[in-house]
Amino acid sequence: MRADIDMAKKKEKKVKTPTYNVTMDDIRGYVKQGYIQGRDEAIKKATDYSIAVPVLALIDGFGFGRVRLERFLDIVYDTYDSIDKEYLNLNDIVKTINEEKKIEIIRR
Repeated sequence: MRADIDMAKKKEKKVKTPTYNVTMDDIRGYVKQGYIQGRDEAIKKATDYSIAVPVLALIDGFGFGRVRLERFLDIVYDTYDSIDKEYLNLNDIVKTINEEKKIEIIRR
């Protein structure tokens, strides 16, 4: 009987845990990839908020409808495009608004 048990155990397939060879450069690459992914997600979320909040304020506070909101968004996206192309930067925008309209838009 003992021989039968030993034979049955031998027939069972043993599942081996896979072994991976990972270098420090691989780990650094994984960390960098995670950082880039997290950064990109944060940028997207910040951009979404920076568009959604003013749109809601225009709707609730000023009664903007679809047509004026679309015109507003076109201007916003054109401005973001100018920032991406480095024609403008945040400091220039804030300074211009402050000088022309005498209002502080960034409160820290």
